[in-house]
Amino acid sequence: MTLQWRSSAPGQYIDLEWQRGKIYIEDGPDDWPRRGHEGFGGTLTLHEIRTRGRELFSAYDGLYDELLDDLTPQYRVIDARGGVVVRTDDDAEPLPTPCRFAVDGNRVYVYPACPGPGTQLTPAARAILLVTEPDERQNGTAPPWWGRIHGPAKVVDDPEWELQRAGDLFAEKYGDAAPAGPDDVVTIRIDIEQWTSSSGYPTLRAIP
Repeated sequence: MTLQWRSSAPGQYIDLEWQRGKIYIEDGPDDWPRRGHEGFGGTLTLHEIRTRGRELFSAYDGLYDELLDDLTPQYRVIDARGGVVVRTDDDAEPLPTPCRFAVDGNRVYVYPACPGPGTQLTPAARAILLVTEPDERQNGTAPPWWGRIHGPAKVVDDPEWELQRAGDLFAEKYGDAAPAGPDDVVTIRIDIEQWTSSSGYPTLRAIP
């Protein structure tokens, strides 16, 4: 699934294209065709958009803040301290399991609280990471906010690179040298295919 965000100010634009978690951003004079412009063009992660975007798009009179506002559901998921992971392949009963997780570009690394979701993952396995937050309004009338990441899932089994990368991300997010849990718990990677949330507006629009 390919998604797109586009906005412009007088004589300028920011054009974002998202496919399977990879984000291509382009900016420049607001005219067509836009490819081959003289502005910024390249792939950024959500983390880089948040940390470098204000510098890259400083001349864009509010467009960067507008982009951050529209990406709020994604950042709420990234910043959450915990979630629930569920296997969704057909040959096993779903087993929702609390987990820690860390988003890295177009993938998310998940460390379950118990072995269930990581056992016997098939090559065609898929998984959902669900994050929820309580209603912060005092009257509590609104349902909890939620965000989901969907995609193919696999056990991380490359200790020399990917498992170390996942460990570094967990340490950065949670302050641990390594995730703590039973010895038979494995780290799961979900390749981000789709983000959904309970927000009242689409954060990115599907390209027809």
